[in-house]
Amino acid sequence: MNKEEFLKKLDKKLAVLSEKERKDIIDEYRDTISEKVKHGQSEKDAVKDFGDIDELSKEILQAYKLDPNYNDKSSFDKLMDDGEDLIKKGADKLAKTSKDIADGIKSNNSNITLSFVFEVIIRLFIGICLCVVMKIPFNLIESIGYNIFDQVPFNHFFNGLYDALLMVLYIVLCAFMFIALFKDFLSDNLNSSSDIKETHDKKNNEKEEKNAKKNDNKEVKSSNNLGNMLSTVFILLIKIWVVIIILVPAVFILFGILFGLVLSVIYLFKGINLYGLVILLIGLAMMCGWFIKVIYNMLFRNKNESIIPFFISIVITVVGSVLFAVMLFDIDYIDEIPKNIKFKEETFNYQTTEKVDISGNVNVTKTVDNSMAPGEYKVKVKYFDKLGNLIVNDDKVPDLDEEGNTIPDSSYNVKHFYVLDSGVNNFKVFYDLFINNLKKNRVYNYDELYNINVEVIGNEQTLALINGGE
Repeated sequence: MNKEEFLKKLDKKLAVLSEKERKDIIDEYRDTISEKVKHGQSEKDAVKDFGDIDELSKEILQAYKLDPNYNDKSSFDKLMDDGEDLIKKGADKLAKTSKDIADGIKSNNSNITLSFVFEVIIRLFIGICLCVVMKIPFNLIESIGYNIFDQVPFNHFFNGLYDALLMVLYIVLCAFMFIALFKDFLSDNLNSSSDIKETHDKKNNEKEEKNAKKNDNKEVKSSNNLGNMLSTVFILLIKIWVVIIILVPAVFILFGILFGLVLSVIYLFKGINLYGLVILLIGLAMMCGWFIKVIYNMLFRNKNESIIPFFISIVITVVGSVLFAVMLFDIDYIDEIPKNIKFKEETFNYQTTEKVDISGNVNVTKTVDNSMAPGEYKVKVKYFDKLGNLIVNDDKVPDLDEEGNTIPDSSYNVKHFYVLDSGVNNFKVFYDLFINNLKKNRVYNYDELYNINVEVIGNEQTLALINGGE
C-alpha cells in the first residue's frame, strides 16, 4: 500500500486515541515515510518497513497503556476492516498466479491493474452472496404478509404497497452492503492511482528476501484473518436475519399499537368507556418498545438493557386487561335490530297467471285476502332506506325439468328485490349506529338491517303460485 493508504488505516486503528494524539502520531509516520522516499525508497517499500499494520497499532496502543483489542465500531464496520487486508492479499495472490498474463501486458501498472480487477471481483462476489442470503428472510416475510392482507378489505392495494415497501427495504440494504464493500477501496485507489508503479529491479528482490520471514508470518495471520472474516460474515448474516424477521415486524407491531392507542383516546373523549383498552395498549406499547430496544442493543451496541421497564409494562398490561375485560362483560349483545330504527315501506301491485319467485335478501310472509281478484296480489316491502334505494328487477325465466333441460313454451316470473348499496355512506351509517349504542354499552345485530321484509297479499289460489325468497 502507499503512504496515504497506510496513514488512513493507521488512523482508523488508533481511533480510541484523542484527535490530537492521533494527529501527532500520523504526522510522525508521514515525515518518516517522506524521509525514506527522499533517500531513494518507494512509498510501498517505506511502508513495508513498518511491518504488519495490526501489530504496529497494537504496539502504539500498548505504549499508551490501552487495550490493543479495543474497538468501538459497529459489527458491519468491523467486517469491512477485518476483511480489507484479506481481500488485498487475496487479490495479490491471484495477480501472482496470473504472472504470465501480467508479463504480456506492456504497462508499468500491469500488476496493480490485475490486483485492482481481482479485488473488484472478490468484493462483487461477496456482495452478491450477501444479497442472495438476505433475500431468504424477505421471501418469508413476504409470504406471511400475503396471508395477513388476504383477510382484509382492499387486499390488492395493501399487497402492492407491502411489496413496494419490502422491495425498497431490500434494495436499500443491498446498496448499503455494496457501498460499505467498495467505499474505502475506491477511495484508496483513486488517491493512489498516480503514485504506485511496479518495478522488477534489484532493490525489490533484496527487499523481498529481507521480508521473506515476515511474509511467512503474514500468511499465517492471513489464514487467521480468513477464519475471523468468515465468522464475522456469519454473525453479520444472523444479525440481518434477526433484523428482518424479528426487529422489523416488531416495529410494525409497535406502530399498530400506537395507532390503536390514538384511536382509543379519541373514542374515550367521545364518551365510550375505553379506559381499560387505553391502559392495555400503553402497557403493550411499553413492552414492545422495550423488546425492540433490547434486540437493537444486543445486535449493535453490546449493551444490556434494564429489566425494570419490562416488569412495569407487564403490570400495566395486566391492569389494562382486567379493566378492558370488565368493560366487555358490561356490554349487552342484543341479537336484533335497535328499536329506534325506522324502515321505509313501499307497496307494489301485480297481476299473474303463472308461477312467481321472489328472490333477494328477503324475508317473505304471506297474508290471505280472499276479497282480492284471482291473479291479483300486492307486495309490501319494508327496508332500511339509509343503505340505498330499493331496486326491483322483473325477469321471465324458462322453466326446467328434473334433468335441468328447458321445458318448451314454459316460463315463470322472478322478482328480485335488493337495495342499491351506497358504498361509503353505508360505512358511516353503521359507524354512527355502532358508536352511539356502544356509549350505552349495547351492541346489536346490525346485519339484520340488510334484510328486506316482504309481505305478499292475495287470495289463496294466487298465493299458491308465489314462492318466497332464497
